[in-house]
Amino acid sequence: MLPAVLVIGLDKEDRDVICEALRPLSCVVTAADTFDEGRALLTRLEPMVVVAPLQLREYNAIHLALIARVESPHTQVIIRGYPDPALAREAADAGATYLVDPRLGDIVAAVRDALARSTRR
Repeated sequence: MLPAVLVIGLDKEDRDVICEALRPLSCVVTAADTFDEGRALLTRLEPMVVVAPLQLREYNAIHLALIARVESPHTQVIIRGYPDPALAREAADAGATYLVDPRLGDIVAAVRDALARSTRR
Protein backbone atom coordinates (compact mmCIF):
# COMPACT_ATOMS: atom_id res chain seq x y z
CA MET A 1 0.00 0.00 0.00
CA LEU A 2 1.38 3.39 -0.99
CA PRO A 3 1.81 6.07 1.67
CA ALA A 4 -0.64 8.97 1.66
CA VAL A 5 0.34 12.63 1.36
CA LEU A 6 -2.19 15.38 2.00
CA VAL A 7 -1.63 18.77 0.36
CA ILE A 8 -3.68 21.64 1.75
CA GLY A 9 -3.81 25.05 0.15
CA LEU A 10 -6.19 27.90 -0.42
CA ASP A 11 -4.79 28.60 -3.89
CA LYS A 12 -5.96 25.87 -6.29
CA GLU A 13 -3.21 26.48 -8.86
CA ASP A 14 -0.47 26.34 -6.22
CA ARG A 15 -1.99 23.24 -4.65
CA ASP A 16 -2.30 21.48 -8.02
CA VAL A 17 1.34 22.22 -8.91
CA ILE A 18 2.53 20.74 -5.61
CA CYS A 19 0.31 17.66 -6.02
CA GLU A 20 1.65 16.99 -9.52
CA ALA A 21 5.26 17.39 -8.35
CA LEU A 22 4.71 14.85 -5.55
CA ARG A 23 3.05 12.11 -7.62
CA PRO A 24 6.39 10.59 -8.82
CA LEU A 25 7.31 9.88 -5.17
CA SER A 26 5.30 6.64 -5.12
CA CYS A 27 2.60 7.99 -2.88
CA VAL A 28 -1.12 8.69 -3.03
CA VAL A 29 -1.61 12.46 -3.11
CA THR A 30 -4.87 13.98 -1.89
CA ALA A 31 -5.71 17.69 -1.91
CA ALA A 32 -7.83 19.85 0.37
CA ASP A 33 -8.59 23.53 -0.07
CA THR A 34 -9.52 24.57 3.48
CA PHE A 35 -8.38 23.97 7.02
CA ASP A 36 -11.64 22.18 7.87
CA GLU A 37 -11.43 19.87 4.85
CA GLY A 38 -7.77 19.19 5.61
CA ARG A 39 -8.54 18.37 9.23
CA ALA A 40 -11.29 15.95 8.22
CA LEU A 41 -8.98 14.21 5.73
CA LEU A 42 -6.18 14.09 8.29
CA THR A 43 -8.42 12.15 10.64
CA ARG A 44 -9.89 9.90 7.94
CA LEU A 45 -6.77 9.19 5.84
CA GLU A 46 -4.07 9.39 8.52
CA PRO A 47 -1.50 10.45 5.89
CA MET A 48 2.21 10.01 6.46
CA VAL A 49 2.82 13.62 5.41
CA VAL A 50 0.77 16.82 5.30
CA VAL A 51 1.97 19.86 3.35
CA ALA A 52 0.25 23.17 4.09
CA PRO A 53 0.86 26.90 3.88
CA LEU A 54 1.15 28.70 7.17
CA GLN A 55 -1.97 30.78 6.58
CA LEU A 56 -5.26 28.89 6.30
CA ARG A 57 -7.74 31.74 6.80
CA GLU A 58 -8.85 31.86 10.45
CA TYR A 59 -6.47 29.05 11.41
CA ASN A 60 -2.91 28.28 10.53
CA ALA A 61 -0.95 25.14 9.78
CA ILE A 62 0.55 25.14 13.28
CA HIS A 63 -2.97 24.45 14.59
CA LEU A 64 -3.11 21.55 12.14
CA ALA A 65 0.25 20.22 13.37
CA LEU A 66 -1.01 20.29 16.96
CA ILE A 67 -4.14 18.38 15.96
CA ALA A 68 -2.06 15.86 14.00
CA ARG A 69 0.14 15.27 17.03
CA VAL A 70 -2.90 14.05 18.94
CA GLU A 71 -5.16 12.51 16.27
CA SER A 72 -2.54 11.09 13.90
CA PRO A 73 0.81 11.02 15.73
CA HIS A 74 2.72 9.27 12.93
CA THR A 75 1.83 12.08 10.47
CA GLN A 76 4.61 14.53 9.67
CA VAL A 77 3.49 18.10 8.93
CA ILE A 78 5.46 20.37 6.60
CA ILE A 79 4.54 24.04 6.82
CA ARG A 80 5.32 26.48 4.01
CA GLY A 81 5.96 29.76 5.78
CA TYR A 82 7.78 33.06 5.67
CA PRO A 83 10.81 34.23 7.62
CA ASP A 84 9.71 34.50 11.24
CA PRO A 85 11.86 32.84 13.91
CA ALA A 86 9.01 32.82 16.44
CA LEU A 87 6.68 30.97 14.06
CA ALA A 88 9.44 28.57 13.06
CA ARG A 89 10.05 27.79 16.75
CA GLU A 90 6.30 27.39 17.37
CA ALA A 91 6.05 25.00 14.40
CA ALA A 92 9.01 22.98 15.68
CA ASP A 93 7.43 22.83 19.14
CA ALA A 94 4.28 21.44 17.47
CA GLY A 95 6.41 18.77 15.79
CA ALA A 96 6.26 20.30 12.29
CA THR A 97 8.92 21.11 9.74
CA TYR A 98 8.89 24.81 8.84
CA LEU A 99 10.13 25.67 5.34
CA VAL A 100 10.85 29.35 4.73
CA ASP A 101 9.70 30.58 1.30
CA PRO A 102 10.30 27.15 -0.24
CA ARG A 103 10.64 26.51 -3.93
CA LEU A 104 8.82 23.53 -5.40
CA GLY A 105 12.00 21.43 -5.29
CA ASP A 106 12.39 22.20 -1.57
CA ILE A 107 8.86 20.94 -0.90
CA VAL A 108 9.40 17.76 -2.90
CA ALA A 109 12.71 17.11 -1.10
CA ALA A 110 11.10 17.64 2.33
CA VAL A 111 8.25 15.25 1.48
CA ARG A 112 10.70 12.68 0.10
CA ASP A 113 12.73 12.89 3.32
CA ALA A 114 9.60 12.63 5.48
CA LEU A 115 8.40 9.56 3.57
CA ALA A 116 11.84 7.95 3.92
CA ARG A 117 11.80 8.58 7.69
CA SER A 118 8.32 7.09 7.95
CA THR A 119 9.22 3.91 6.11
CA ARG A 120 12.26 3.37 8.35
CA ARG A 121 10.11 3.32 11.48
